[in-house]
Amino acid sequence: MRLLTALLCAVLLSACAQPARVSQMTVSNIAGGSVAADPSLLGLLGVDQVTGGQETNPLWTSEVGNPEFRAALENSLQANGLLAKDAAAAPYRLTATLDKVDQPVFAGNTTVTSVVTYRVTAADGAPFFEQSITKSFTASMSESLYGVARLRLANEGSIAANITAFIEAFIAHWRDHKPTA
Repeated sequence: MRLLTALLCAVLLSACAQPARVSQMTVSNIAGGSVAADPSLLGLLGVDQVTGGQETNPLWTSEVGNPEFRAALENSLQANGLLAKDAAAAPYRLTATLDKVDQPVFAGNTTVTSVVTYRVTAADGAPFFEQSITKSFTASMSESLYGVARLRLANEGSIAANITAFIEAFIAHWRDHKPTA
């Protein structure tokens, strides 16, 4: 009887939704060549606000929370040389709003689409860059037979793709619009 109870508890606990993992949303090696070619990109950004995320309800579905999204964004910027060591003293401030995470209710292959608005302002508050980025990622049945885990993988992949697109778009914008000394 105890074994059956323990087994039932293990099954129920394994069925709980897990939040998106920071490590799986963090991206690196995107801007390495760009930062090496243009050192003015080094330590340019401080993360100000990250909003719009939702906490995961373990009894429902995996979500992307603000703390996880912020950590993934900061880790990604740091890994790519764009994060300032002192956010308060950064020449540019980044605000990211997770506008939408479109998740299927039921799916074999699970596609999640994230929409994030990124705003970068100069230290004096002047707008420098603003773009809404939409990215999708599909987690297949071969990655996980378990739907809740597949949804988490799709969430993570969509956010990672979104952060990648932001870094690429910001660097392209910087090249075309950077202030001259």
